[in-house]
Amino acid sequence: GRETDHDETMEEMRRLAVLSLLLASAPSWGVLGDLDRDGDVDLRDFFIFSDNFGNTGEVEECGDPIPSSPLTFSDDGTQTTGKFQLQAGLRVIRVSKTPSTESIFVEMLDGVTGDRLSAGGILDIDDKGEVSKSFQVEETNTYVINVDTGAEWTITIDDGEAIPSIPAGNPVSLSGDGTQTTGKFTLESGLRVIRVTKTPPSESIFVTMLDAETGDRFSAGSVLDIDDLAEVSKSFQVEDDEAGEYVVNVDTGGSWTILIE
Repeated sequence: GRETDHDETMEEMRRLAVLSLLLASAPSWGVLGDLDRDGDVDLRDFFIFSDNFGNTGEVEECGDPIPSSPLTFSDDGTQTTGKFQLQAGLRVIRVSKTPSTESIFVEMLDGVTGDRLSAGGILDIDDKGEVSKSFQVEETNTYVINVDTGAEWTITIDDGEAIPSIPAGNPVSLSGDGTQTTGKFTLESGLRVIRVTKTPPSESIFVTMLDAETGDRFSAGSVLDIDDLAEVSKSFQVEDDEAGEYVVNVDTGGSWTILIE
């Protein structure tokens, strides 16, 4: 009797050990122990474990695979994407839509807490086929995107290394149409002046400069104009420890040119 009890106890301990390993290997965004992936842990999960106890085979990856960079999503109309992971660092999001006359609102949420990541969101209400934006991811995390539009759309998210570099020159000359992110350019230390022209002048424009390595906002070089002016300008200082590569986000509905001297 004692030997039988001992064998049963050891068998139960082995079952618990295997179950612990199964729980530990569950997807980071799933319910621990949900072996049939139906959103809860119940008797069906226990029977799956019991029926397969002791089986062996090749090791399979657990959870949804994380796509390589760039991430690409596409669909039609108002939709939410699946969950995806972004590594910390500078990222660029590009949104295209058909027809271009349809407005689009892209909102990025934390895939665990649901908190909005405003840095990764983008809004376009103009007749543009493609809009883009550079943004900073503070820490590696899982995210999901809500898309609100009546159009067909494609979204790509790439890392900062995919942003092209602009050849060095004085002045730095940038131009585009609508909401766009520029290529990377170098600013040396010293006093600088930024000149922004827009067409039509009635369009408001918001120019935000980001550090191309960290993604931190460089507020000294940012410009906002909501008046009927064709050109605005601003002088700003680049300190010795601020010299380096930058990128500019432009938020507007018109065409624009930026000169940095």
